[in-house]
Amino acid sequence: MIRRRQRWTGAYAGLICVLVVSGVVACGRDTAHILNILRAESGETIERLPLSPGDEFTLEYVHSVSLTAVQGDFRLNEDGRIEALATRFLAFGPGLPWTPGTEHQTDSEGRIVVYHTDDTREELLLWVSELTRETVIYRDVRIPLYTAGGAYERIIIRAEPAQAHTR
Repeated sequence: MIRRRQRWTGAYAGLICVLVVSGVVACGRDTAHILNILRAESGETIERLPLSPGDEFTLEYVHSVSLTAVQGDFRLNEDGRIEALATRFLAFGPGLPWTPGTEHQTDSEGRIVVYHTDDTREELLLWVSELTRETVIYRDVRIPLYTAGGAYERIIIRAEPAQAHTR
């Protein structure tokens, strides 16, 4: 009888150890990220947004040739990388996605929609200016990336684990 209790006690202790270790590993896993928006030259932070895998954000700008609005939709994937989802625009122009010989879908606003299956990215590197008015939209927050005065500058948008920013 005593040996049976010892076996069950050992089994319970083993089960508790497995549950505790599993809990520590699950809690220690880093699923939260910070979307850092930085000025490339100075490293100055424009904005830091908390993101979790599956969260989406949008980059809007005015195309410098056609002077029409362009919208790019992105998602943070499970690996913390940025995944392009779709680009929406009213008129074709240099730099916009187009595949010769394919039909293009349009949305309810008459914009051409191109869905992406590209590889994911560690970061987005952009040229921004007051002329093209690049703006990141996350939920209901609009974050202009350009500064007044018309000068072009490079911006980096990069997702990093949130733990890297708590030190």
